Amino acid sequence: MPAKLLSERGLTFERLDKLCEAAEHLSLARAAKARNTSPESFSRDIQQLEEFFGVELIRQTGRGIELTEFGEQLQAVAREQLQTLSDFKSACMRRAVNLAIGAGDSQLQWLILERLPQIIQRMPNVTFRLSESFYTSRLRAGTVDLLFTRQGVVKPPLKTRPLGVMSYSLFIPEKFAPHSASGGFQPELLSRIPIGILDGEGQFQDELQRILKRLNITLDCKIQSFSFPLLARAVKQGVIGAILPNLACRDFEGTNVKIFSPKFLDSLKRPTVLAWNPRVARVRPVVEKAVQIFSECCKF
Repeated sequence: MPAKLLSERGLTFERLDKLCEAAEHLSLARAAKARNTSPESFSRDIQQLEEFFGVELIRQTGRGIELTEFGEQLQAVAREQLQTLSDFKSACMRRAVNLAIGAGDSQLQWLILERLPQIIQRMPNVTFRLSESFYTSRLRAGTVDLLFTRQGVVKPPLKTRPLGVMSYSLFIPEKFAPHSASGGFQPELLSRIPIGILDGEGQFQDELQRILKRLNITLDCKIQSFSFPLLARAVKQGVIGAILPNLACRDFEGTNVKIFSPKFLDSLKRPTVLAWNPRVARVRPVVEKAVQIFSECCKF
């Protein structure tokens, strides 16, 4: 860091760290609570940074905050540098470095956790922090190091490697399933089975609604859930049938659940990629190594 920059008042690691914390919580109150200090302290320190750089870094939005363009840039730079220093200290003290992995609940449950033993074996000096997240904004902000997401949402300068195609099937308890699977699963049978569906909005829900409308089918919906693994648990209990990712198939081995893969579900398929920020990988060698290992271990 140039000596002139160090000679000026207002710039400290602590203040940069507080900006990163505020960016993660998008609230000075929540950020202060996480650091066991006062919102006023956070506000003062960020104001000092604003005076130092001569730009606005955050704006109030009701009860929360949002970062300005300059705020986003500064917190990304600060987070990278602080994490790099933390990695260096961990290496000096022979301690594990931290790696943040973001993914949807299905990928966490049925993809990453399934492969975690071999990943840990290849990266023994890393502590993995798993979080349910699939937003590329978290990669750009540096709050996650690797992200499992669908192809098409990742834009440059972020980079990706293909992992496989997420496909879906009908998982139906035997008591609700057709007596014979030889003729496949006819679409109209869906309306006769108690079903659990994914709640909320998203690409999957939108495409499923298009399928149902095209086939003129009304579901007998018994459960709505934000989570595929929760729906899978209800299927195992024999309460409902559900459309689940094929990654879940191993969980149903030896159960009284039949799995059908009708052609009308093909449009739900979506390529899945591993994404990362090359700028972060350049300053954190552990990220570059993790890209190689996760892309090899998590192919499906």
